[in-house]
Amino acid sequence: MQNLMAEREYIPGLDQALSEIGTAPLEAFTDKQMRGDILAWRDEWANQPRTADTAAGMMATLLGWIVNRGRLPFNPAAGIETLHRVNKSEKIWERQHMRAMTKLPQHVRRALMMAGLTGLRLSDLVALEWSQVGRSAIIVTTQKRKGRAVIPILPETRRLLHKIGGKELPKTGPVLTNSRGDAWTTSGLGGSVRKLQPDWFDRTIHDLRGTFATRLILAGLTDDETAMVMGWETKRIAAIRARYVNQERVVIHLAERLSA
Repeated sequence: MQNLMAEREYIPGLDQALSEIGTAPLEAFTDKQMRGDILAWRDEWANQPRTADTAAGMMATLLGWIVNRGRLPFNPAAGIETLHRVNKSEKIWERQHMRAMTKLPQHVRRALMMAGLTGLRLSDLVALEWSQVGRSAIIVTTQKRKGRAVIPILPETRRLLHKIGGKELPKTGPVLTNSRGDAWTTSGLGGSVRKLQPDWFDRTIHDLRGTFATRLILAGLTDDETAMVMGWETKRIAAIRARYVNQERVVIHLAERLSA
């Protein structure tokens, strides 16, 4: 299913590339200036960098197929640099992101809150069972690495669990359910969030892992202890502390001094 969904992402780019090639004679692509024309065509979607890169990639693939069959001497679309840049730095959900989620349906909002309070990957989050919830920790076998994750239950995590499960927490069954009362699927929860979030929203469910790391830091855990819980390198936690936690504390301190 994931492969099929990935293929669907490329269909619009393939259609765009086919329509462009179909309107030009094949000989036109032997002109070395054609690369500039392809770049100009790609840049028509510059405000949608992923779309632009997919279209250019499909163009390169189609022309490469033609080159391999001896119909063109070279591929003028080969090696075009992408517009989209993946930001490798850690991100967390900040106040404006949290506020935007308050308007979501309860079953979606609770799933996102649980993600931010456990740091679980989406696949592990939707698979979370009540039997994995202990007195002081949630213990799961992660699907990605098949490792054992021991997640401390913070006071706010405990409150959320009781809101979902009631005063006496269930012993079995999924912790998180959709509007039909069924366990979420990865694509179901991810798709619901993408569909409901506002246009300006620039965070993903995955970014809630970093959000959980900040909660652990604010709860008093050291970088080494937080890294152990998250399964991350200590320097990754230190970067989150410097960027979000310490920075916020400095700003609050300055505000208090200025208002004194």
